[in-house]
Amino acid sequence: ENDWNIALTPYLSEGQKSCEMTLTLNGKKVQYKIHGSGEYIKNISFDGNEKCSAVIQPDDKSIKEINVELGMPDEPILTYTDSQLDGCMYDDQANEMRIELNAFVGHDNKVKLISPVKPIGLYINDINSDEGMIVKNDEGIYEITISFKQEAVKEVLRIAFEK
Repeated sequence: ENDWNIALTPYLSEGQKSCEMTLTLNGKKVQYKIHGSGEYIKNISFDGNEKCSAVIQPDDKSIKEINVELGMPDEPILTYTDSQLDGCMYDDQANEMRIELNAFVGHDNKVKLISPVKPIGLYINDINSDEGMIVKNDEGIYEITISFKQEAVKEVLRIAFEK
């Protein structure tokens, strides 16, 4: 969580099968359901629509229900950003995630993802920026941290993954 977004970090205690609660987001009540097991998000949906982001965008004011299944992720999932998230899309045909961020110029930005497939390239505004990406393999799940200085108010990250 930061001044711009809310990042969901769901978990269940050992032996707990599910959890339901009501969150207040943007002044509205949202049903939040967690089920499954493990430390990673397997999949996430807002109002039944699959998402590739556990970060809630500031303009997502119509969400009524969030469902999170824990387990091994099915595809890459954005888990954190410390700038405003304007968009996050995963193209499973191209094996690429596109993340649109908004912050002030000079902002030290950090983005985190989890993925079942290895990242093979990072592009910020279509410029190769692999040096800003740290990848840790934790038993077949890649934990990806991207750090960079915001050079423009709007930045577009593209992360390519193995096919």
